[in-house]
Amino acid sequence: MIRRLLILTILLAIGLAHAKQITIKRVRSYLREGPGSFYEVITELPVGESYEIQETVGRWVKIASNDQVGFVSERAGTEAKGRNAINDLGSDVPSIQVSRHGMSAGAKGFSGRVSKLHGGSVKGVQAILDYKINLTKYGNFALRGKNDYHIVSQRKPSIPPSDAPEFFSFKEEIVGFTLAASVMEKYGVVENDIWMNYINCLGNYVASNSEGYDREFRFFILDIPEANAYAFPGGVILITKGLLQLLDNEAELAVVLGHEIAHVNRFHGLMEMEKRKHHINAENAFSELDEEVPDAYDEHAKEIEAELEEDLLSIYETLVEGRLDQYEQEADQLAMIYAARSGYDPIALGLVLQRLQGASCNNEHMRSEIVGKRVEWFNASKDKFSRIRGVQMNRERFMEKKLQAGW
Repeated sequence: MIRRLLILTILLAIGLAHAKQITIKRVRSYLREGPGSFYEVITELPVGESYEIQETVGRWVKIASNDQVGFVSERAGTEAKGRNAINDLGSDVPSIQVSRHGMSAGAKGFSGRVSKLHGGSVKGVQAILDYKINLTKYGNFALRGKNDYHIVSQRKPSIPPSDAPEFFSFKEEIVGFTLAASVMEKYGVVENDIWMNYINCLGNYVASNSEGYDREFRFFILDIPEANAYAFPGGVILITKGLLQLLDNEAELAVVLGHEIAHVNRFHGLMEMEKRKHHINAENAFSELDEEVPDAYDEHAKEIEAELEEDLLSIYETLVEGRLDQYEQEADQLAMIYAARSGYDPIALGLVLQRLQGASCNNEHMRSEIVGKRVEWFNASKDKFSRIRGVQMNRERFMEKKLQAGW
């Protein structure tokens, strides 16, 4: 009996030791300075390496790699499927060092063409790349959220599965950042630290309760009176001052941002790029170009840019001019789930939609008939969310921000 207990104890110890390890099974698995996608990247972890887990914080685990201590997403320990599977990516996956060169080179190439078409520039792309969330303010925001909010049900609502890719290619990020910059320069942005900190804290808090919790998100405010919002590949989300002025509380802002986060997480508007996978090879060419001739371009580079221009225009029309009608219902559903998982009342979506019906908007996917269809879906579906409804609207903090900004 004693011997059997000893064997069981040893087996249990081995099992526990194994359970406290994570083996990296995905490319682009980053070790970050903290447990969140907005923390700085320390290094990229090689596929196949195993690490001892020192601590678990939410869906992040703390490990040490070559004397560098940081956090990696738990998803890094599960195999990716579909387009992001390792055997599907092959040599088209550059290292993090090369990817930064590729992003820079791609921005240079794209911005020249976009500036002629829609007013983008390298400066605008760089502003997006350089933006960093205020970690202190986010920490205080998230802590307050945990203390103040709760959900009526005993467990968080589950997120429906998806066949969408799990991360963007570098080319797609270049496209997204460049197009977002062009919209920002076309309309102008609100340079208000209070609101920039606020929407980035709230947006990242909601994103942390989505399936894209380990994806980087950046939020900016467009300085126009029309009510609208945009989502771009790579996690750039723009919301207009007019839409913010239309809202009445934090729960409403949470579902609005959640709607755009859903567009990013589900790759809405980018599905057609799957038909052009051969263009992804241009990423490595961008990388090589920036390393060899960072300030000049040869004929090969011009060919790469010309090849991608068609994609650029197509994606601009899809994301900015509005051809996302078929995705609005899914984004609304996910927005309510994200909001509920974050402790907000998802029924706030209905109040937002009611106001949008009579609001002035500046693109097609916000037109009244589409919003009307969204209202119909909401009215038919809202009872399903009654058991997961949060109890928090938090009008006080939202109105405080409006008063501070003079809105």
